[in-house]
Amino acid sequence: MPAIRNELVYTIEEVAEASGISTQTLSLYEKKGLILSHRSSQNQRMYSEIELAKVKDIQKMIDEMGMSLSGICHHLANIPCWKIRREVSVDHTKCPVYFNRSKPCWAMNKKCLHHKTSCRDCQVYLESINISCRKDTICFEIDDMLMAIKS
Repeated sequence: MPAIRNELVYTIEEVAEASGISTQTLSLYEKKGLILSHRSSQNQRMYSEIELAKVKDIQKMIDEMGMSLSGICHHLANIPCWKIRREVSVDHTKCPVYFNRSKPCWAMNKKCLHHKTSCRDCQVYLESINISCRKDTICFEIDDMLMAIKS
């Protein structure tokens, strides 16, 4: 299976047609922080294969698993980014989004401590494709949070 590319090649209309949902629904997914887009020089939303795959996964979570958009946001917000990055030297409790689990980290509009590139290129965003099937990465780190609160 070829690798999924992160090149911005699709318009909102193309993603809507390929995924079978409306452009309004795609805009809602973007507003909720489930997907990220980029604006072209003509101010047109552009997406990559990453977003197309994410949209299909979101639809799967809604249709097959009965999840709501709020539930999906919560699900994605609990991705333990420090485990995906395998960074043991970084104190993830100092991250400005660590204690706010209402949205995925890439939708928080705060600078992450862990990456120096845009959220679209962040390993956590890129690896959140098919997250509905990756139970190994979805685990809320209650012990870590409790320890951080106590200290």
